[in-house]
Amino acid sequence: MAELSTYDIFISYTDDDSEWVEGFLIPALGVPEQRIITREKFRPGADKVVEFERAVTSSCYVLLILSPAFLNDIWVGFGELIASYSRVVQQRDRRSRAKGDRILPLIRESCELPLRLDSLIPCDCTDEAACEHAIVYLRELLAQPEPKLEPIPCPYPGMKPFTPEDSRFFYGREPEIKNLLLHLRKQNYFFVIGPSGSGKSSLVLAGLVAQLEKRQPGQWLVKSIRPGTNPMQALAEALGISGFSIVDNFPTVEQYREWVDSLLVGTQPGCRLFLFIDQFEELFSQSNKQDQTTLIAAIQSLRQVEHCTLVVAMRADFYPDLMDSNLWPLQGFERIEIAPLHGKRLEEAIAKPAENCGVYIEAKLLERLVNDAADEPGVLPLIQETMVLLWDTMEPRLLTLSAYEKLGQEASKLHPSGLSVAIATHADATLAKLSESQQAIARRVFLRLVQFGEGRPDTRRQQPIDQLITIDDELNLFNQTLQHLADSRLLTLSGEKNSSKKVDIAHEALIRAWQTLQQWITQRREAEQTRRRLEEKVKEWLRLGGSGGLLDQVELAEAQRWLKSADANALGYNQELLNLVDVSNYQIQAAKRQEEKLRQQALAQERKARQAAQTRTIVVSIALVIVTGLGVFGFNQSRNYRMKSLEEMRTSSLLLLSSNQELDALVKAVEAGELLKNT
Repeated sequence: MAELSTYDIFISYTDDDSEWVEGFLIPALGVPEQRIITREKFRPGADKVVEFERAVTSSCYVLLILSPAFLNDIWVGFGELIASYSRVVQQRDRRSRAKGDRILPLIRESCELPLRLDSLIPCDCTDEAACEHAIVYLRELLAQPEPKLEPIPCPYPGMKPFTPEDSRFFYGREPEIKNLLLHLRKQNYFFVIGPSGSGKSSLVLAGLVAQLEKRQPGQWLVKSIRPGTNPMQALAEALGISGFSIVDNFPTVEQYREWVDSLLVGTQPGCRLFLFIDQFEELFSQSNKQDQTTLIAAIQSLRQVEHCTLVVAMRADFYPDLMDSNLWPLQGFERIEIAPLHGKRLEEAIAKPAENCGVYIEAKLLERLVNDAADEPGVLPLIQETMVLLWDTMEPRLLTLSAYEKLGQEASKLHPSGLSVAIATHADATLAKLSESQQAIARRVFLRLVQFGEGRPDTRRQQPIDQLITIDDELNLFNQTLQHLADSRLLTLSGEKNSSKKVDIAHEALIRAWQTLQQWITQRREAEQTRRRLEEKVKEWLRLGGSGGLLDQVELAEAQRWLKSADANALGYNQELLNLVDVSNYQIQAAKRQEEKLRQQALAQERKARQAAQTRTIVVSIALVIVTGLGVFGFNQSRNYRMKSLEEMRTSSLLLLSSNQELDALVKAVEAGELLKNT
């Protein structure tokens, strides 16, 4: 600007407007930092009167950010008076005279202006459109081009936990981190227990692990697992175990010690294994009894391995399951209970990451977020995801309350806070961008990823990708849908190879907050449970190599009904289920045919036996008659020849009868009867 001017502009504002000025106005103007003066640049310890006068007299323009708070601030008002006086006394340079007055009022919030300022033409920033015009005007006045602002990476992880790499953005848990470090000095095994959404995983990873790596670099090999539906496989992969089934066997402490030592080969001397078992509640909600017993035995063995530190994170509402397991009792020093963040520590967790990036949060927005969080269960993932959404609305380094309010409508009975509204609105918007076919895939995927609670809230259910694909899916369309949901932070993908990738709902908070998903669960809960029962039958049949595990008649009828229902089309199925149904039906029908054949054979044998019995009766009766006749013949010697013939015929008939030649026996008996009658 003018040669005598040290600064292009002096911006005078109150503390209430500091976020807006520093986060929005200054970046939007694009004036180099060294050409702007604000109260932040006043010399420490200098007289404020002198500093205000210096700022006014050494600047080409004075920009007054007017609001009710401005008019009530004594020192800011004093600076404005100096500027007004300076305006009366002198003009700084010809350019300012050509442009008009060097005092530039900017109305941030509607307020009644003093007469000395009311005569000036103010810049209006009370609404978005007017503010845009005001910024353009000020840039032209200051001869500044529109600034090109580089995008700032978002420091918030959304509904995923913080990782050690995110530790510089992890705030609000300093006391808990110190407590964990203290525990770790004394023991190698403890549980971290807290409500869902309280930040257990983030505390361990971005808090404890990050501090260990910072304080003792190279001294920790960190491995993390989740039990899921196959906890022992997850443990085997983490420990690098191959060629030995820890599912079918119960390894000894010595075997675990050898595996841990083998895993640590190549690390620095004194390096320890840090094994983090996250989401431990999955062991009770998703694993069978055998897997529960085996993993608990593994934990009891690993805690005896000298070079292994074992930390387990679990939701507090699974305390009864833990207490009912062989891991109980846990001593007081073996469990650390954490509560959700509140008050100042929650404010710090929200504001500090943005501050680290040079981004400002409006005081009203921060207050609103904290208030909305007060009545919201599992609030941290909701806040983190809301901050990610707000980051996309940044103007240009300011996060505003108006942007938060635009994320969703006012809270309702379905959504207890604006945080839930924001997440649900984002999820619905993500779904709306999909085609009808892709939406059907999304519905099915989300339902398969929910573990239905029995007397407790529904939880996540991590699944391999191949368990989500159905017989009718077009693979490219399925992959595009899954990637879209992951890019929108509703799902998370883990694993490096497609064959081993797993899919998970970003956080259980999404299950609670997204009303659309709740409706899907209500509509299809029973049908999805049926599908899962059939899926387990398929797995068992395949495990037995097709030689066992077939459906019985009742199960087959259930499967056939389900396959013909609308639920089957909505929830999907795979070819293996159809194969199992076909094979089971064939075997059942074959068994029925065999049963009928045996029945007919039994009936035929029964008829034959009945006929044989009748023949026997006749033969025996005739034989008795012959015997009686022989007795009579015994008194009549003249008939010896006929008597001898009758005896031979009777004997022959009985012999034939005893050898099951009933017809021949009957013939002989009848012949003997005829001979007896003629005698």
